[in-house]
Order: sequence, then C-alpha cells, then structure tokens
Amino acid sequence: MIEKRWSSRQPLRLEVDVEFGGNSFMGQTIDVGLGGVFVETKAYHFEQDKDVTLRFQSDQDSRIESSDLNARIVRVSDGGIGLMFQNFDADAYRSLKTVMSCA
Repeated sequence: MIEKRWSSRQPLRLEVDVEFGGNSFMGQTIDVGLGGVFVETKAYHFEQDKDVTLRFQSDQDSRIESSDLNARIVRVSDGGIGLMFQNFDADAYRSLKTVMSCA
C-alpha cells in the first residue's frame, strides 16, 4: 500500500472522543500527525469519506486543551479508522502541536 500522507505521524496513545452523525464514542489514538490520526475502534461501523469531529481528552496536568478538530474518514480497517484533519484554525493547530509533544 502506498502512503498518501503529506505529513509524518508519530506513535501516540491518547483517549479521544469521536462524534459522527449524531453519535459519539471514545477511542484511542495509535499515531498522530499534523495531517491526521489513526483511531483504534471496536464495535462501530464507519464509512469512508464521512466527516467527524475529534476531541482529544485533557491530560492530568492540563497541557492538552480540549479542542474540536474536524476530520474526514479516509481509511476504514478492522482495527480502526484513519482520519485526515480538515479546516482547523490556529487554536486547534496549537492544541494539536501540544498533543504531539506528549509523545
């Protein structure tokens, strides 16, 4: 499989809340980059090319601020979903950089 990412990802396990179509679930990231994230999922059915909202959970020392990130499902596998971030603002970018610094 050829990688189509425009940014690299680093391994990082964090709790996230994913909202889609009026539903939400808690998942855990496998890896995170400025372009997207892979979220481990269990019993949910996802469709590729659907939009979701992703929220990283604040850590104990509050370095990670809760910030909504818009994303699109670009890959669905048995183990989870690959998300590509879309249209995020400066605050969401700073929050994402903070999340990535926790690795």
